[in-house]
Amino acid sequence: MIAGPAPSAKTQSTHSVSPVAGPSGPWLLAVKLNGTRVLMAVDTGTNDLIIDDSAVRGYKVQQFPSRRQLFWTGSMVAVRNAMVQTLEIGDITIRNVPASEMSLRKWSLEVNPRGQRVAGIIGLSILSKLHPTMDYKKQTLTLRTEEASYQPGPSAMT
Repeated sequence: MIAGPAPSAKTQSTHSVSPVAGPSGPWLLAVKLNGTRVLMAVDTGTNDLIIDDSAVRGYKVQQFPSRRQLFWTGSMVAVRNAMVQTLEIGDITIRNVPASEMSLRKWSLEVNPRGQRVAGIIGLSILSKLHPTMDYKKQTLTLRTEEASYQPGPSAMT
């Protein structure tokens, strides 16, 4: 991750999000990236918030000249550092989120072949701050900030 202001959550609440697709593939969520509604995947196998290179340009994500290596989908990939000004997941807004920029075009076609292009991937750096519960039976993702409490049901994974 790059240095910068710590990501901060604006709303202290519990919020359930119904994925657009899942659970056979990655869960896809409708979120807002810098105020624009986009589709993002949830991936517990990566730590980073990964933004597609075309979304970085199209939604005015701040780019940095530095590059680094990131382990994703079983291999090391080159990414460019970036900063998302606002990421809104339901009624939870997170500001100043360090991100990694890379092309997700091919991956997006694999996970959502007939649908909207996936603009990014939400990894554990974001999810861990939102205490997620993935309920596969109900097909809901419950996110809560630290002050909110939640009792998961028997079919939920936290």
